[in-house]
Amino acid sequence: MPFDPSCPDCNEKMEFGFIPDATYGAVVETHWHPGTPKEAKFFGISSGTVIEKARMIPVRAWRCPKCGLLRVYAKAEGPRPHDP
Repeated sequence: MPFDPSCPDCNEKMEFGFIPDATYGAVVETHWHPGTPKEAKFFGISSGTVIEKARMIPVRAWRCPKCGLLRVYAKAEGPRPHDP
């Protein structure tokens, strides 16, 4: 089923995109993870955040080109834009 949302504020057709996440010389797609962030430690030194990769869900974003409203979704299988 296609997912082509319109902006709820100004009724303009929204465009599909993603939110880049810059990390250690790479740019990756942002993900959502359930729960409260927990600090990871390596020999007592902070080394980031504890995550379970299997529980991470990619974030899908839609932006209104007229007013700039962002709608962000974290669903295991979408939503993605309709391919023409």
